[in-house]
Amino acid sequence: MLPLLPVLEQYRSDVRMIMQLKEEVRNLSLVLLAIQEEMGAYDYEELQQRVMMLEERLHACMQKLGESSSQPEQKQGFRSWLG
Repeated sequence: MLPLLPVLEQYRSDVRMIMQLKEEVRNLSLVLLAIQEEMGAYDYEELQQRVMMLEERLHACMQKLGESSSQPEQKQGFRSWLG
């Protein structure tokens, strides 16, 4: 019976460690899933749509700058600043 006690104790220790590892893996999986959802929140078409919307806003701002400026060289808007 004596040789079985150390084996049983090692078995219990191993079971506890396995349970802890399983919990850590579960937590890590949840974190990775959250990251994946955050990164995959926008598919390619959504990103393309956002880029187009931002370009439209930029062009509208450039037109407003061109309309509000009284100097001819500034009427070209934002692109003239890029020189």
